[in-house]
Amino acid sequence: MKTLTKAQKDFAIERLKSQWKQVKLKCDGHTVDLQLVQVKNTKLAISVYVNSYFKGVWFTKPDEHVESKFLPIITKAFYSSVEKKKIIKEFGKRNAYKYFPNLDKKYVGKGSHFLSGRTAINHLIKVSDSIELVTEMPA
Repeated sequence: MKTLTKAQKDFAIERLKSQWKQVKLKCDGHTVDLQLVQVKNTKLAISVYVNSYFKGVWFTKPDEHVESKFLPIITKAFYSSVEKKKIIKEFGKRNAYKYFPNLDKKYVGKGSHFLSGRTAINHLIKVSDSIELVTEMPA
C-alpha cells in the first residue's frame, strides 16, 4: 500500500493553487489528473479527470463504475435551515414533520469539482488503497 508523504502532499496542494498547472496521481491503477479551472465566470475549482476522461455516467450509475469513487461527494438538504425554521414556526414541530416528511432529508450524490486542492488530495487519499505522485517534484 503506497501513500503520499507529507512533502508530496504539500507540493500537490501548492501546485493546485496556481492556474494552468495540474497534478497527476496514480490511484489504484488509474491515472487521476487534478487541475485548477474557472467555473461560473469568477469561481475557481479543482476538476477531476480519471484516465484523461470525465464521463457523465459516473453520476448516474456510480455503483457500476469504479472511477466514480474519485469524484467528490455532495450533500444538499431539500429544505434550507431558514425554510425549515419557518415551517416549524408556522406549523409547530409535530405538524411540520407530519405535513413535510422530508424536512430533514438530504440529497447525496457525486459532484464534478472540488472546492480546494487540500479537499481533493485528502479525498483521494481516503478512497484509494494505493496512491502515488506521478508529477515530478523539484529537487
